[in-house]
Amino acid sequence: MKQLSGKIFHCWHIAFIVGCFLLNPVFTYSQKQTLLSIDGALYANSDNIAAHFSVNRNWLFNPSFGISAGVMFAAAPLDIPRWSNAEQTISYTLDNKSVKHLNIALSTFYMRPLIGNTGIYGNVSFLFEPIPFDYISIEKRAENDFKQQAETIGKLQFSKFSPGIFAEAGLFHHFKRGDKGVRLFIGIGYGWYDMYTACRIVTLDGQSLSKFLPQNNNYSRFTIRVM
Repeated sequence: MKQLSGKIFHCWHIAFIVGCFLLNPVFTYSQKQTLLSIDGALYANSDNIAAHFSVNRNWLFNPSFGISAGVMFAAAPLDIPRWSNAEQTISYTLDNKSVKHLNIALSTFYMRPLIGNTGIYGNVSFLFEPIPFDYISIEKRAENDFKQQAETIGKLQFSKFSPGIFAEAGLFHHFKRGDKGVRLFIGIGYGWYDMYTACRIVTLDGQSLSKFLPQNNNYSRFTIRVM
């Protein structure tokens, strides 16, 4: 618990710095471009897979450096088998088959051309849920009595904002058309993100879901972005 609290504290510290960067009206660089971008990513580790899609607004203060803010939809499977209580008298099944998050994503990024319009980039991003509540429910029935109507037990659980932080690097190509153009980014990232925070801390009818959940919250991430 102390380790998780420490990670969340560091994530919020980074978010505060990035937020000040976004909101500071006397930022010393001259704003040259404001661009929209979309991206999708696949996440994987030894225990789990997940995915996200996001839409972002990007501010480029010079040809190399920028910051962004946007909305991210992330989802991961929630495959928990039927289980019983300690006395083996009651069985439970989880209604939720996946976890879904609507996040705010804040990033800072750097681009450097190497050959023509092709180059390398790097970014650091922080994400969190602006509405930190998830509804979780289970079905309860007497063991071996399948004719009995199942009782649904649910709870709106505080998710602690489900923060995450990632660093990413990769290649980009700028498809220029006169003064305008489109940039394509392909990158690989690594970071920390607990997608199951609410499920991990919830207790329903005396039952904890934590033991059924993936324990590894460190993910590799493959991203494709168009800006």
